[in-house]
Amino acid sequence: MQWVPSVEWATLPGNVIDNVLVHIPVAQTAMLRLICKHWRRHVDQSIRTLVTNGRYPYMMPVSVISQRFPMISNLDLSCQAWGYGLSLTPASCDQLSSLEKLHHLRSVKLTNWSTLTLRGFKAMIGMKCLVELDVTNCVSITDNYLRCFRSIQSNLRILILNGCGRLTDNGLTHLSVLRNLTELRLARVLGVAGETLWQLSPSLECLDVSFCENLTDSSVKSIIQCSSYCLSLSTLNLSGCQNVKSTTLASLSSLSHVTRLKLNYLSQLTEMEQWSRFTDLHVLDVSYASGLNMQEAIPVIAQMTQLRSLRMNGCRRTQGIESKRLVGLKHLRCLEISQWSNIQFGLEAADVLPNLEVLNLAECYGPINNAKQYFKNCPRLKILGLSKIAYLPQSVLSGVGRLRSLEVLNLSGLGNMSNRTIQEVAKARSLKYLDLSQSGMFCKVTNTGAQYLQSLKKLKSLKISGWTEVTPNGFSVFRSLSHLTSLDVSSCTKITNKVLRVIADAMPELTELNLVNCFQVECSGLGVLRKMSELETLKLSLLVKGDINSQLPNVRNLQLVSPLDAICEDRHHPTNFQHVLEFYSREEDSMTTDAPSLQNRT
Repeated sequence: MQWVPSVEWATLPGNVIDNVLVHIPVAQTAMLRLICKHWRRHVDQSIRTLVTNGRYPYMMPVSVISQRFPMISNLDLSCQAWGYGLSLTPASCDQLSSLEKLHHLRSVKLTNWSTLTLRGFKAMIGMKCLVELDVTNCVSITDNYLRCFRSIQSNLRILILNGCGRLTDNGLTHLSVLRNLTELRLARVLGVAGETLWQLSPSLECLDVSFCENLTDSSVKSIIQCSSYCLSLSTLNLSGCQNVKSTTLASLSSLSHVTRLKLNYLSQLTEMEQWSRFTDLHVLDVSYASGLNMQEAIPVIAQMTQLRSLRMNGCRRTQGIESKRLVGLKHLRCLEISQWSNIQFGLEAADVLPNLEVLNLAECYGPINNAKQYFKNCPRLKILGLSKIAYLPQSVLSGVGRLRSLEVLNLSGLGNMSNRTIQEVAKARSLKYLDLSQSGMFCKVTNTGAQYLQSLKKLKSLKISGWTEVTPNGFSVFRSLSHLTSLDVSSCTKITNKVLRVIADAMPELTELNLVNCFQVECSGLGVLRKMSELETLKLSLLVKGDINSQLPNVRNLQLVSPLDAICEDRHHPTNFQHVLEFYSREEDSMTTDAPSLQNRT
């Protein structure tokens, strides 16, 4: 027998060790720290963030986490909304004190800890290194909990108290001792009336009091008083505060240093005559302000010359608006006007705004001038949303093909999608994210249309859910899409084991695969996916019979979805454009949910 030299574990290159750690579950990597100091250093460097995916406390107790992951900096111990959070005992909450040993811990998330004890809360805020604490929906938190800040010196900068319904204004007065607090979120805290907001930290930069139903006109005056000495306040969210009058909202124009303003779901917002004084406003969101007359509001908004992002989703009274009114917004990079009855305005606005990068026209309707040419002057347009539109003429589709910088395109649910549509879209060679999902009974795309996708060499994410007319021969186009990392072929009823072999051979970089409602796929055919070493997430129907785990040992996240859930799931929901930005934000480190102007990532 030939002699095989022993492996010197301590001399293995660092990149080899990192590749090994990628394929080992987080809960087991701590044992690798015992090999040698060389391995221990790499293991500690690899585990900086631990997320329990809603399975706490059954995944791993806090006491074990503090022992196994000494270098961890971000810890997510969220519970499911109606599951494990109700079974947390006081003893398990008191174990939070063991996290004091983690000297590098900076962020902790305790969402849905409905039985969080006072002792556990004290342990959290007493950690010197902790700068961010999220206790969303921790309904046991009362004013007495916040009183602890008076006796414990805390370095918190970000405090999220969304859904803590037992808090009142008296409790918020205790937050005045947090001199380093920069972000405070109080969404859906119904007991807060906002009378004491003026006592908050002068270093506050972000204040969220959305859907606090007890906020009144005096509350807004308290916020204005707070901002008079809190000159760092730049982000303000008053969405859903229905008890605030329109005249009081107009007084917000005195907040000259506020750069991000959200006023969603405010039916009482009817006029914006005084809002032109917001000369430094960068982000404005007035989505679903049903009382706002857009014909009067657009000229006022056009005077906000520094505006970067404008969101007016779901607004009514949009007839008669001319896109040339937006000429003054030379810095605008994001425009979202989904569910408008004037789609012509959105199509023309793209040519009026030369720096536009994001345009969302999802679920818009209305007449379209087919004689015009669209998207002629859009050199920077990267993200375009045209989902759930009943009909798009050939002139619009031809314009989409001319967009040389387009990276993200959402055409899911398009009423007149056909082979010609795919042909025009495939001319946009820079596409990286493409959503062409359809409802199976209305899909008109055939093998001919599927073959046009082979020209998209830069494509990394593709969704073609519901393409029921494409046969296995049509899916041979996958051989040309070797750089895909995410593929959704759910409800493509003609996907077979043969197609899976094509996917496994042609897409070595694939990390996400959705096969829900692909009824011709058998468990025995899933074995070909073993060669896909990068595959992490796989979605299958519950109807697939057999031992799936033995066929797919390398898949970390296996999701079994019932056919009914797959049908009821609304994949084309247009009110939130973030599902389109999801893939794009992974590559652009500066993409934010509030400002697609590429400033800083959330």
